[in-house]
Amino acid sequence: WYQRRVHGGSTHRSVLFLPNVWDVFTAAEVETAIQKSAVMDTKETTVEVEEEVEEEVPAKEGEEAKTVKKTKKVQKKVTKEEERVVLRPAEFTLHSLLEQHTQDAAEGTVEACLFAANFDEMLQYGKTREILEILRAKKVEADATNATLKRKREEETAERTAQMEKQKEEMEAKRQKLDEERKAKEEEKKAREEEEKDMDEDEKKKRREEEAAKMAEERKAKLEEMKKQREEEAAKKAAEIKAKKEEMEAQLKKQQEEDRARGFRIVKQTLTHIHEHIAAPFEYFDRPAGGSGQVRRETIESALHSLSELTGREVNALLAAVGCPAERGGAPLFYKRLASYTETIDKEVPLPAEPKKEEKKEEKKEEEKKTDAMEEDKKE
Repeated sequence: WYQRRVHGGSTHRSVLFLPNVWDVFTAAEVETAIQKSAVMDTKETTVEVEEEVEEEVPAKEGEEAKTVKKTKKVQKKVTKEEERVVLRPAEFTLHSLLEQHTQDAAEGTVEACLFAANFDEMLQYGKTREILEILRAKKVEADATNATLKRKREEETAERTAQMEKQKEEMEAKRQKLDEERKAKEEEKKAREEEEKDMDEDEKKKRREEEAAKMAEERKAKLEEMKKQREEEAAKKAAEIKAKKEEMEAQLKKQQEEDRARGFRIVKQTLTHIHEHIAAPFEYFDRPAGGSGQVRRETIESALHSLSELTGREVNALLAAVGCPAERGGAPLFYKRLASYTETIDKEVPLPAEPKKEEKKEEKKEEEKKTDAMEEDKKE
């Protein structure tokens, strides 16, 4: 039996009586559902066999001995092969009973099919309960993840806003500085023009040449300073790259030495597993193929509504938390992806065999011979 809650808060209890499937089907159906197979058995048995035996009759006085043939029963062991018929019942699955046609069927067949329908309803109720708990747990995880992402986005937005405000302040300060420099230049130009009113052309020309030379020196000094700054930055960057490269080479050398000492190297390997307790309830609704890894959204939605505990908005929120929102229409729910998790393990990989020292020596000798031959050719 099982009980379920319905509208109004009341609880209904359903009791199912399991019928004897073999008694409710007709004789013809039972015959087609039984598989016959012959098995040959070998036995040793003791059998009485009549055999002819020759016996000598004692000779009488004045007569010769005679041989007489007689039949006697003898016990002998004999090996026999007997054929034995074995009856094996065919399998009855719940799905096959649900698909059984009850039209023009026997009364017992209809009862068995009705039981299958009620039993399926009970299993669906239990699996739907499990799915509801799984979806609620996933929604809590999704809400926590979304809250973390939202907080992170808000922090990034605040950081970008602060940077933009800082840049804005720097640009405003630069603009004010440029305005001040421009005003100072204008005032300086006016003052120079006032001074040049009382000067002759030679004095004006000399003054302008001095100002041009001064500006050229300032520009040259500024360019040299910028060049020096770029060279320092390039040297600093090259030093950082070199230090990082040396550090990586040292770590690699140390790792290789550790691997040679162990005789193997350790490689990180990522494995994907499935939580069976999460996938199992969804697999019950994965019909008729089974094990495809996906269920129609409408199937899970109707199963959740059948519990009479959730509103449409709550059902949509639970399904949206596992990547199956109502906006996607007939998109399926990939429950195997929902039940999967990854694990990183350390895998031991044996090192390749190093070449023998003798082979290295031979290679070295061959290289020396080639070098000597090349030197002799050059001399010639």
